[in-house]
Amino acid sequence: MSSPPPNRTPVIQHFAVTMLLQKRTAAAGAGTNYGEVVSVVSCFLLVVSGLVVLARLAVKWSVSKRANADDILSLASLITNIGAGVAVTVVGRHGLGRDAPTLQNAELRIFEKVTLASRLLEIPARSG
Repeated sequence: MSSPPPNRTPVIQHFAVTMLLQKRTAAAGAGTNYGEVVSVVSCFLLVVSGLVVLARLAVKWSVSKRANADDILSLASLITNIGAGVAVTVVGRHGLGRDAPTLQNAELRIFEKVTLASRLLEIPARSG
């Protein structure tokens, strides 16, 4: 039985925290901004994910002294995970965690574009 890739859980947690804070913001009303909290949590999870992948590669290298396809997929998944984390940080600066009526049209456009990019990066990050 094979276990899931080590960096899959942070990606899921990353988007779960984002969705939770979006719901919290809607319930809290105007004047609240959880965008920075999402960015901090995202950065933390990216660091944890990177450390897990590096530890996995170090242990595997010390045992077998060769890289397999799953190692390359693990690194590719980490790279897309980093891209999704950057996208969430950008979204955090352009409206995530704030009420939609308080955002300007330019912020909403950036928010929508980067959210789409983040969702597209989520697909390969989960498959690695």
